Amino acid sequence: MMTAQLVLDSLRPRQKTTYVDKLGLHLPGRLSEQQLNFVRVQSSFAEQFLDLDRRRRGKVLLTVVRPLPAALKILSQLPHSISYLEVALDVSFDDPDHPPKLHALFKEHFVQGWHSRQTGQDNGTTYTGPRMPGRWFTAYSDEPDRNQGHQDCFHIEARHTGARAVSRAGVSSAGDLLTFDHVAFWQSNLQLFCVNLDRLGRFHENRRLRRKRHRSRIEKSGRLRYNVDRSVGAVLFRNHSYNPFLDLFTVDAFVQSYGRGPFLAKLDATNLLP
Repeated sequence: MMTAQLVLDSLRPRQKTTYVDKLGLHLPGRLSEQQLNFVRVQSSFAEQFLDLDRRRRGKVLLTVVRPLPAALKILSQLPHSISYLEVALDVSFDDPDHPPKLHALFKEHFVQGWHSRQTGQDNGTTYTGPRMPGRWFTAYSDEPDRNQGHQDCFHIEARHTGARAVSRAGVSSAGDLLTFDHVAFWQSNLQLFCVNLDRLGRFHENRRLRRKRHRSRIEKSGRLRYNVDRSVGAVLFRNHSYNPFLDLFTVDAFVQSYGRGPFLAKLDATNLLP
């Protein structure tokens, strides 16, 4: 734990930026050319398509990338529902070694609040879940940030697919994004943990033997003293934490296999938040 926290504390962000990265809305009909052009000017990209889903026949799907407040304001005045939402955090650095260090910490120590499959990676981008209804996260550290153009950047985004997932994020309309609390969102969702091996070993033995021992079990062998609980915890962690998609031992894989408990120690990531 101390090693991961020390690495985290050594990172010195240059800038931290939160924003809406992408938005998918369903409309009862097409926007006028004037409306669409205004949204295009007030965003990085905007396009509308006929929705091919039979359940929404006749409706229009509007995709907007990095909308500015003016675009969100005009969209909030139109009848719509939101079926897709990406909120993002860019952490840029002056030191080019820091983004990959943060990305490595993310892969090994990020734990999400629900599980459907193990975290994987594709072309340098880390994915914490499948592309299906719900919420999952993606992260990478090999591209410039999308707003200021800083070369050395760690990017993480939360992807919400489906109206239910978007609603759970506290968003029911484009207008809600004008007052969306990005800092509170990332404080709740950028969760990095370590496993306290001593507490894990003690927790495991207490559960197995139905005891409530609070002190570490220390044994002697000649002049040597060793912590039995820590040794047991180390074996448990290694047996339950391997992620074959990342080829790493990760806390998230351990939680999926073994479960949660008082042995999970949260890392202090406040220096990453705006």
